[in-house]
Amino acid sequence: MRPKFELKLNKVFQAGDDIALIFSDWTLAATDSDGNPVEMAAQTSDVARRRPDRSWLLVIDNLWGSEHSVV
Repeated sequence: MRPKFELKLNKVFQAGDDIALIFSDWTLAATDSDGNPVEMAAQTSDVARRRPDRSWLLVIDNLWGSEHSVV
């Protein structure tokens, strides 16, 4: 499909030095095997924590934002 993925960071709320709540918009555009365009978009909300090496790790990735929930 060779998708083109774009992520736009909207807002970050950081708690202390090691936890962050991130809100973003994403889009994906591609062509399926029949040549038809495929387009997807959503808002995502994620929780990240800082690792000992100071990089960030996503610990909760809600790819579909508020459209889907996990119970």
